Parts: sequence; C-alpha cells; structure tokens
Amino acid sequence: MLLSLNKTQNNSRQKHQSVTAEANLLKQLSLGEQKAFWSLWLSHQEYLYCRCINWMGGNRKDAEEALSRATIKAWEKLPIHAEKITNPQAWLTRMTHNVCVDIHREN
Repeated sequence: MLLSLNKTQNNSRQKHQSVTAEANLLKQLSLGEQKAFWSLWLSHQEYLYCRCINWMGGNRKDAEEALSRATIKAWEKLPIHAEKITNPQAWLTRMTHNVCVDIHREN
C-alpha cells in the first residue's frame, strides 16, 4: 500500500514538473524562442505519429506525410497561439487531427 502511494505521489510530481516545463516552453515560444518549439514538438512527436497512423488507416506513408504537414503547421501557428494554450498535447493533437482530415479530403 505504501509503495502504491509513493508511486502515485511520484507520478503526480512528475506530471506537475512536466506541466510546468511545458508552460515555460510555451512562454519562451511566445517570445520567439525557436528552440522551445523543437523541445515541445519532440516531446509529443511519437504520440502524434501514433495518432496519425490510426487516423490514416494504418498507412505509415500517409501518417508520415500528415506528421510532416503538422510539423510545418505547428511551426507556423504555435508561436501565435502559445500564450493562450493551456494543454499543449491537446492543442497539437487537435491540429494534427485536422491535418489528417484535410489529407483525407484531398484524396
């Protein structure tokens, strides 16, 4: 029981540190720090790629294309909206999903 409680506390602490780190990256990004974009993007890239594979029906080539387009779109839009974003993973996921939908519409 004590071990389980310690794990829960550690997970909670790690999540808080992650949220704080992401908030700092968003602040830096809003100030024009390009390195902050890559730190934020790379921390979510694997998750987003897995989502792209799912949304593109398992087609890895299409998923890679979608992720490439999402990277460019995030590069363009994230600095503009960074100060308003409270959940970067949700924002990136929605934006990436929209890119996948756009690709489906093109085909």
